Amino acid sequence: MCIFHEIRGKMSMYVFVLIFLTFYRPSVCTILNVREGEEAKLNFSYPCNITKTTLQHSYRAPFYNSENLGSNPLPQRYELENHEKNDDDPTCFILLIIDPVLRSDEGTYILSVYNHSQLLPEYPRIGLRVAYPPGRASCESSSNHLDGAWIKLQCNAPLGNLASQIVCYQNGMRLPPLGTPVENGGRLSQVILARIEDHSVRCCSSTLDQTKTMQQCRDCGWDPIQNMALTDITDLSTTVSPTQHSQSTQNFTLEGETPSSPPHMITDTATNTDVCSNSKRPVYVYIALSFLILIFVIYNILLIFLKKKNKILEKRLASNSHVDGQMSKF
Repeated sequence: MCIFHEIRGKMSMYVFVLIFLTFYRPSVCTILNVREGEEAKLNFSYPCNITKTTLQHSYRAPFYNSENLGSNPLPQRYELENHEKNDDDPTCFILLIIDPVLRSDEGTYILSVYNHSQLLPEYPRIGLRVAYPPGRASCESSSNHLDGAWIKLQCNAPLGNLASQIVCYQNGMRLPPLGTPVENGGRLSQVILARIEDHSVRCCSSTLDQTKTMQQCRDCGWDPIQNMALTDITDLSTTVSPTQHSQSTQNFTLEGETPSSPPHMITDTATNTDVCSNSKRPVYVYIALSFLILIFVIYNILLIFLKKKNKILEKRLASNSHVDGQMSKF
């Protein structure tokens, strides 16, 4: 049984080592937040007395290898600057510039540092989080009119990960929303009140912190008189009506309806998930680890079974020996 305990002890040690290596993170990941379309600068520092560096996006193949610079051209929109050491500073760094940033660029960028083919454990990682606004808005009207002078426009847009709203303008004024924006099925929806008058409506999606102006709002248009969508809104007037310029669109109160003001709209929907989680081990590593743990559990069950069986055999042998001893006395 000693050999069983020895093997069992070694198996336990191997399993615990595998679990540690799987979940161990040898370096701290820095998070960089940028908006889609902006420029991102990722700065990786490393000791200069190394022989090789590689740079990769998550667990994809490295797109930069200091030993073989001509093998893989940098992806489009990527620019890389390698700053070598000087007399006063023993630290080198690689500056990766992505311009413009796209949603597909989100993830973890890993710099692997080698010293004579040996991978150093403390490698720097930078998690890139890309924030993006909602897509283009579209609107359609409902059959319900309010006081015979207002019409409800049901507007929606593809959802982004920034706190967003839908804004509409008519005759130079921003129209009041009826309720707060709603997220459902990957889309952003909001009801806007428009006047039934001979002035077209223009609507668009917008983030809460950077509300689009009337000139910037060009997603879609609506004709409240014809009750139809406009396919071309480039010629819609953006001139403010002198008779209505002083009217407030923030404090409308219709009988039975209470429009909401823009400051009380949807809260920030930007995800707080750690982008560095994208650098987790590949799925097959966890599958292999689960398989090894399963084998370890089965192995221990068999050992327990064999141990109990051996105890039963030992008791039987002891009992037989006792009987044989008693028989020999006669």
